[in-house]
Amino acid sequence: MGNGIAIPIRGEEDRAPVQSKIALPPPRIWEPKHLAEFFGFTVHWVDKLMKSADPPPRCSGVGRRRFDTQSRTFREWLARRGVDIGES
Repeated sequence: MGNGIAIPIRGEEDRAPVQSKIALPPPRIWEPKHLAEFFGFTVHWVDKLMKSADPPPRCSGVGRRRFDTQSRTFREWLARRGVDIGES
């Protein structure tokens, strides 16, 4: 199981970028602080992200600022940001 964010490696032009898959850390239901830690930003960044054109999908029923890391919509949202978490 890989444990890195999908990052292209610079090098020869004919070489394809190498990407590794990342495992999402527990808990399953993230609070804004978990999302901020995952991306390496602040909770203030998450607040701004929530107001963006493509905010992270929220988890219904457990509060308006919670994210279900196992949901299809959350994983698709991560994929749009270039995070390759693979299949679980």
